[in-house]
Amino acid sequence: MIDFLGTPLIVDVLRTIRDGRPPRENPDLCRYGDAVDVAVDALAAAGAVCRHPGAQHPGEPTLVLTTKGRLVCSLVDEVVGFDFDEAC
Repeated sequence: MIDFLGTPLIVDVLRTIRDGRPPRENPDLCRYGDAVDVAVDALAAAGAVCRHPGAQHPGEPTLVLTTKGRLVCSLVDEVVGFDFDEAC
């Protein structure tokens, strides 16, 4: 189970993968250290991310979002872009 406090990390990892970048190459994720690997493992176990053999970085898998991962990203984008003033 992913702790609520890990949610920003999960969102950052999902968005990085969606943008086609390896999470370890995202400077914003450096502050999380080894937690990035834990987040990727949790996302893979949840079916939001797939690992494919990496052609760009030998020995490192390429990460891609599954349909579920793309749905989560779109829902996060909706929530982050939510205008509270407009809703009231």
